[in-house]
Amino acid sequence: MGSDLFVPSNDSGEALFESIEGPLQIEMTGQAVFNAAQQSPPVEPFVRNSEFATVAAENSFKEATKGLGELTIRVTEPTPDNFEYSVFDSSGQPLKDSGGNNIENIPVGDLAVTPAQINIHGLSMELHEPADIASANEIKISVTPEKMNVLDAASALADVLEKPIENDQMRTERDEAVARALEQFKMSAENTTEFQTVVGSRLSTLENVTSSNQDFKLFTESAISTIEDADLSRVISEFTLEQTTLQAAQATFGRVSSLSLFNYLN
Repeated sequence: MGSDLFVPSNDSGEALFESIEGPLQIEMTGQAVFNAAQQSPPVEPFVRNSEFATVAAENSFKEATKGLGELTIRVTEPTPDNFEYSVFDSSGQPLKDSGGNNIENIPVGDLAVTPAQINIHGLSMELHEPADIASANEIKISVTPEKMNVLDAASALADVLEKPIENDQMRTERDEAVARALEQFKMSAENTTEFQTVVGSRLSTLENVTSSNQDFKLFTESAISTIEDADLSRVISEFTLEQTTLQAAQATFGRVSSLSLFNYLN
């Protein structure tokens, strides 16, 4: 095996067993969030009660915001007691709604009186009046899936299935839990298949390199045998003959190369 060929001997157990995506986790950052946390007692920032109501809502959000990075929600007050909100992606471009329109400068009335219920591709939230509309009117929202293993997923599903169904709300929650668990089990199976493919590729590489090394070993042994088992008297004779032939060829070439047209005419 060549010195420049490296094949990993193992893989991360965390990458294989701890990489199932759980419910989407919502994290909010920004000056408005910091200011709200510094209050005594702490208060909620102007974006509140953000959540995904269903698994379908999570999937819708992931599909609509794929590759856009964290989102920024900005609330402005162009005229007194009349607020508007806008949503931007990580590059500063307005986010599109389901109809392809920019979510920018959308009027929501007087947030000081009536908070606005909005939905961004499945992410529902409540907008309140910012405490500092001049310098703390933006909140960045990062949405990432919780990482868990297949045993956690199975345990969570078992807990839900053990509960008796007493109303439609509980039936909906059970259906959502089953749908999420099935998606997680599918993800776990796909991860296992992917790792099996990677390991198989490594084994194939090792087999090819081993075969190549065996061919090289056979060639080397054949070359060594040719040298070690050679008839020295015969080799010396052949070498002397080749040397004489070379010297004759060199002498002939020197004479021929010195000839010119005048030499030929003379």
